[in-house]
Amino acid sequence: IKRADEQIRLLFDRETLSFPPSGYDVSNNYFSEEISKEKTPGRLYVGLMSVGITQTSAQVKALSNLLFYNVQVDETIKDSYYSLVCYFNTIKDLGHTASLIDADIHEKIRTLQARHRVIFNRPLWRKELTSREETTELPKILKQLATAAYPSPNAIPILLSTNMFSVGVDISRLNLLLMVGQPKSTSEYIQSTSRVGRSDPGLIVALLDGFRVRDRSHYENFRAFHQSFYRFVEPSGVTPFSEPARRRALHTLLIIVMRQLLGLPLNSDAVRFNRNLVGPEITCFLLNRIKKLDPSELEDARLEWEKIISTWDQRASGDLVYAATYNPFRRRNETPASTNRLMKSFEEKRSDDNNECWPVLNSLRSVDVPCACYLED
Repeated sequence: IKRADEQIRLLFDRETLSFPPSGYDVSNNYFSEEISKEKTPGRLYVGLMSVGITQTSAQVKALSNLLFYNVQVDETIKDSYYSLVCYFNTIKDLGHTASLIDADIHEKIRTLQARHRVIFNRPLWRKELTSREETTELPKILKQLATAAYPSPNAIPILLSTNMFSVGVDISRLNLLLMVGQPKSTSEYIQSTSRVGRSDPGLIVALLDGFRVRDRSHYENFRAFHQSFYRFVEPSGVTPFSEPARRRALHTLLIIVMRQLLGLPLNSDAVRFNRNLVGPEITCFLLNRIKKLDPSELEDARLEWEKIISTWDQRASGDLVYAATYNPFRRRNETPASTNRLMKSFEEKRSDDNNECWPVLNSLRSVDVPCACYLED
């Protein structure tokens, strides 16, 4: 991992030691081992770029050919390439292709049938692995992908997916992938394409847009890029004390300290808080760590920490609780009945009556926020 020493220091304030050290044989250095192609055939990457035609036309041609020629493979391996996974960088691109499947691709396949005089007798329905699907449906789709094999009518012929496919999908019968456009990061590209070709030879077709400079650059350096694409993985930025991170997590840190260390664990104990409970050793520990790792943020962090303590101290009256009582039958994004609470889920859309609840994240893997840029004439 690039910049591993720096990342571990910022996250854990500890030194880094790699064990065991690199071996003397490059073919077997403990961390990796060369395996012959006969044992593991691996994956074949094919680059396509639209030149002189629109990206939409290129998608229709690529999808139609991958679906059409799949019916002509040997029956013994047909299931391994029956389900075509289409990977998209945005929901917008995915929705556009979904409409193409219903119309243009059917027409193109009829043309291929007439040209080659081959009967195309496979269904063309689709499933989505995206955030547009209900959470309860996603495990069902994954199970159907893994268990419903050709020639079962439940075998999914086309799977449309976004970056949800790049993490946690381990289905051995998926070996055919159409990558529509180059993902924004190399790590995402490696993760997503590694989901196919796990047991049988995998085929990845990267359909790049000739009108996009970045796509064209990847196409022109296709062989060199794929021979060493791990070199191009971007290092992740670790900024534990930056302003966005503090704004989203510093109040959560105070709640954790009070519930885990300072004797206010129960939901109803939020009302018992007062600023004197936060001893100087807690504040000094936090500020000393910031001073050591990111001294430029020390003063702003100190002011924010004091403001958070004062805010909780002022609200600690009446029937204040940490969070509303959990109700498994509550509808998604529905505001709980109790609004006199200290914190709420970050994903909760509706605002509270007093609008004083602290939004709390379930994960701190990313604290970036999108921002809009405007050009003034």
